[in-house]
Amino acid sequence: MMKEKIIRPTNNYRWRIGMLIGMGIIVSYLDKVNISVAGSYMAKEFDWSNAQLGFLFSAFFAAYAIMMLPIGIILDKIGVKWVMRVGTLIWSIVTLMTSFVGGFGGILTMRIILGATEAPSYPGSAKAIGNWFPLHERGLATSLFDGAAKFANAIGIGLCSWAIIQWGWRGAFLVTGLLNLAFTVVYWIMYRDPSNHPKLSKEEYEYMKKYGAQETEKSEGGIIKNFLILTRSRKVWGVTIGLMANGFTYFLMLTWLPSYMMTQLNIDLSTSALYVATPWIVATISELLLAGWFLDKLIIKGYSPNKVRKIFLVVGLLFGAIIFLQPTTNNPILAVTYLSIALGGLAVSSGVNWSIPTIIAPKGMVGSVTSFMNLFNNLMAVSAPIITGYLIDVTGNFNSVFIIAGVFIVIGALSYSFLLSDINPINLEKKENISTPSKEEKSVH
Repeated sequence: MMKEKIIRPTNNYRWRIGMLIGMGIIVSYLDKVNISVAGSYMAKEFDWSNAQLGFLFSAFFAAYAIMMLPIGIILDKIGVKWVMRVGTLIWSIVTLMTSFVGGFGGILTMRIILGATEAPSYPGSAKAIGNWFPLHERGLATSLFDGAAKFANAIGIGLCSWAIIQWGWRGAFLVTGLLNLAFTVVYWIMYRDPSNHPKLSKEEYEYMKKYGAQETEKSEGGIIKNFLILTRSRKVWGVTIGLMANGFTYFLMLTWLPSYMMTQLNIDLSTSALYVATPWIVATISELLLAGWFLDKLIIKGYSPNKVRKIFLVVGLLFGAIIFLQPTTNNPILAVTYLSIALGGLAVSSGVNWSIPTIIAPKGMVGSVTSFMNLFNNLMAVSAPIITGYLIDVTGNFNSVFIIAGVFIVIGALSYSFLLSDINPINLEKKENISTPSKEEKSVH
């Protein structure tokens, strides 16, 4: 149980920062949605195969994955503010430029640059949440940015479909690029580290620190040495494999869902936008309410933070396993129902997963832990679109790839159950905290 009653500050500027971080994920994810909606039109104009389109989808994620390890170290060395400022500016310009190029080579180049420059978005968001929010608010705060990724898919489908109807496939990149550029201006104005933010009151800052917000400090010792120690951590691998298992289905849906709706379910673009948006809306609501508000409520009431988080991780994935039923129907309503349940469960698991680096990472190393996880997660982002495109060309449908997705989900549930021993901070000096479960669960404080 909680040892003392939490006295909240009168000011809540930290939640403005949380909303800002969420908005950043929304606009950055529009850059992933735009090509999934525009892809079939681009393929028709340039006479690309599904396999070529799959490689184009994966180009972004390949560059993104390659940048994960260096960007984590850079974030922990330099901090969130300047890395994200520069990143948002460059990726906004690149998205706009995509609307002016043509051909496979030109668009491929833009997607590679975009993936490299957007690499700080998720680890930077996780590190910022760790700096700005106490432990008992970490679930909802994390869900604000991870849920924003799902919400971006919901609104992005409609936005990009509208832009394509108005101006062709190039319109999707033009509109999303302008939105990214507008966010860049807002971010430069609003974001600072909590230790030197002029609009953060002393009362709120002390409250954040008292209840577990991480200091914006560099890690103790050599960051490369510490990072190598973390790569031997059982709990880091447990959460990483679980995220990868979740990621295969997530990135499959992110890149190919519009094509699945239009080709296998025979739904036109205007109608498919509504069908595609529905599972992402369910995922957003599920994550905010369950992985966010409800999880934090249980922890504040005194339930074991370790047990609550692990239950949400595993049960969320088990709901995601309903993807096994997807090949059994071509009825649009039933297909969307299965997808909504699956993505809703995966979103709950994902929301909890992304909060874990802010809890287990040693001081100053949230960026490194998050980037390590996201590196392997984005191997799924690279492979899922390619595997899907190849299997569609071979089989003529999506059925086999849904089975593969279900198998990954089961593996993820096993990883959370048996590898993720506890969700307590890693002590770099104690070998027992690197290779074996801790003997005693710590409180939320």
